[in-house]
Amino acid sequence: MKMKYTTVEEFVKSFADGGHEQSLWEMIDEYKKWKYTGSIGECLLRSNARAFCSNLTLPAHYHVEYMEKIAIGIYEYFAMKYREMKND
Repeated sequence: MKMKYTTVEEFVKSFADGGHEQSLWEMIDEYKKWKYTGSIGECLLRSNARAFCSNLTLPAHYHVEYMEKIAIGIYEYFAMKYREMKND
């Protein structure tokens, strides 16, 4: 996925709009595993956080922080989607 985003929200929305909602669920599963075990190897969440940081020209060590930011952004996306469904 070509990175051209300045916010986590834009990044998450691009996955959903691109028909990759399943990838969002995969990243949530990886996030939960990471939080439970304290470590996680190379995975979709990590690689996307690394690419996102690279896109923003942030130093490489920020990718761990952005793993969490992306996961929270995904949770927010699904919460808002659920809220819209409840209001319809």
